[in-house]
Order: sequence, then structure tokens, then C-alpha cells
Amino acid sequence: MVVLRFSSSNYEVSEDNGTVTVCMTKDVETARTFTATATAQEFEAEDEDFVPATIPFVFPAGTVNTVCEEFLILSDEVALEGNERFMVELSMPFSMTIRGMGVGFGSLITAANCTNGENVVVSSALVTIIDTDVLTVNFSSEVYEANEGAGFVRVCILKDIESDEDLLINIEAIELDPAEAIGGQDFSNVSRNITIDENQRMGCLDIPIIDDSIEHEQNEQFMVQFTVLTPGVETGQPNTSFVTIIDNDEPSVAAIIAGSVAGTSVLFVIV
Repeated sequence: MVVLRFSSSNYEVSEDNGTVTVCMTKDVETARTFTATATAQEFEAEDEDFVPATIPFVFPAGTVNTVCEEFLILSDEVALEGNERFMVELSMPFSMTIRGMGVGFGSLITAANCTNGENVVVSSALVTIIDTDVLTVNFSSEVYEANEGAGFVRVCILKDIESDEDLLINIEAIELDPAEAIGGQDFSNVSRNITIDENQRMGCLDIPIIDDSIEHEQNEQFMVQFTVLTPGVETGQPNTSFVTIIDNDEPSVAAIIAGSVAGTSVLFVIV
């Protein structure tokens, strides 16, 4: 009996490797050369993660040998998708007839009625694609500006690549130390969660700005920072940002009018 089998029932490959090498062995010498084929097909991974293909494995006559071939792996640059698997299944040479197919990965599948009277045993294997994509998020800018009368300032978080799930991020507005803009007086010192959908690359939060009508004040700043609540996501730069509130309160204009009272010259100041 001639036995053909994969050298392993499980293979692992990094997503960015580009190919995975799958090997098949023949355990005895044969009087002729024959070709078996192995087909990569979906199991957990979809065909955007690998190339579904049927590849021939050619076994020369007269030798006990191992034949290796490569299947293509696609890097999809989608983070948080986890490891995924596809199946490689061995089929018989065209001159052989498969009578029954076994169920279960790595189990033996018996084929018979070879033209030369040999029995051939084949198997299937699983290939695990190791997810290597790392998702990084950061503020879209190091500095934001808002007019005091605008009502709000919008701060945004960017994803550098796509993700296979939604992201949950907390954004917090806080005073500087020492404080310039005062929480509750110049801005709302909020702490809120935002969700960035898996098919989006940016999520934003509007932070209320308070118009205090105080004259002669300078532009003021406060700080925003974020915390990623979704596991497996890295924090990029900038991970803090400063918001400048531009004062819109114009100083009062005084009018000076010259006149006289009881024959005495005076200046009247009207505010």
C-alpha cells in the first residue's frame, strides 16, 4: 500500500508572510510517477485572506520522498480579526477513484481502485493564519481652536487601519495645571465614550464651549485625552491635545465729549 499524507495536520503562518509551505510525503517506492492535488478552501478564513487554489503535487517514481508546494496568503490589513483557518484537502490522481471521504481534520481518507492495484491513503490539513495587524489610534491634531461663541469644539480620533470590530474610546476634557480655561466656566469638563464603527476610520466628540462674557481676558487652553477601552488596540501620538478658546469679548469703547459747566470746560466720558 502506498500512503500519501500531509506532513502535518496543522500549519501556522504569519499573515504578512505571503505564502505557506505545505508538504506531502510518500512512504514507499513506486514504479511510476503520479500526481496528487491539494485544494485550499474556506473554513474560517474567507478567500480575501488566502488564494483558493488547486495545486499539483508530483511524486517521482522509485523514491520515498516529500513534496512541498506553496499556497498564497493575503495580508488584508484588518486589525482585531483574530487568527483564521482555511483547509487544504488532498485529492487523488485522475487515474484513481475515491470511494469514500472521511470527516474530521487530520483523519485518514481511504481511496481505492488505482489502476496498478495500489491503495492510497490521503488526509486533509488546517492552515492557521496568525493575525499580525496592529491597530493604532491617535488624535487628529495636537492643537484645536474654537471661538468662545462657537458653542463647541470638535475633537477627533483616527484609526490607522481598518478593524474587524467597533472601537470604544473614552475622551476626557480636563483643566491644565495651572489652570487657564476653567471647567464649568469656560468649557464643559466632560468624560464621554465614543464608538468608531469597524467600517469607519474616524470618530469625533463635540465638547461644549461656554461663552462667559468676561472682558479683557486672554485666550485660554484646556487639555483633552483619551483612553482606549477595546483590548488589543495601541495608543499612538498625539494621545493628548490642547484646545485653545479664542476670546470673542470686545472691550467697551468710551466716547469723550468736550463741554462746559457753569463756564468751566469739562470732558464727558460716555461708556
